[in-house]
Amino acid sequence: MTIFTFCFYEYLFGVQKPKLYYQSTSINEYIVSQLTQLHCSFIPTFYASHPLLQAFIGSFGRKNPNLNYTRQIVTMSDGEHIALDWYMKQQLTPDTPIILILHGIAGISQELNVQYVAQHISDGNMRSCVYNRRGCATELS
Repeated sequence: MTIFTFCFYEYLFGVQKPKLYYQSTSINEYIVSQLTQLHCSFIPTFYASHPLLQAFIGSFGRKNPNLNYTRQIVTMSDGEHIALDWYMKQQLTPDTPIILILHGIAGISQELNVQYVAQHISDGNMRSCVYNRRGCATELS
């Protein structure tokens, strides 16, 4: 009964419009105006109303694609390191677009949802680069 109550509460009170944070320039205003779904409230299914439940259910039962990333370690100005994991299925031209993927809950490229996004980007003949949270997924930190 407690899980049902939690899901029902989240469904009723957790529904809201996405919050957008961006620099107000003419190009950004135009882009935001064209993304009509950002102006609507997100209404999740009743059984996965909380973001953590959505992440869990979204990865449940999926096979791990086990992508072979090429890791690039970047040293920051304060001496700390971040890891960028690149994934491409084939050689691409230098002008191929790069899509930056920001991490999910765990903050690393090995998350199942992140791997699926990287795989789909590569299927679309684009480069994917996964940003690993600072201090995570680097042997140097």
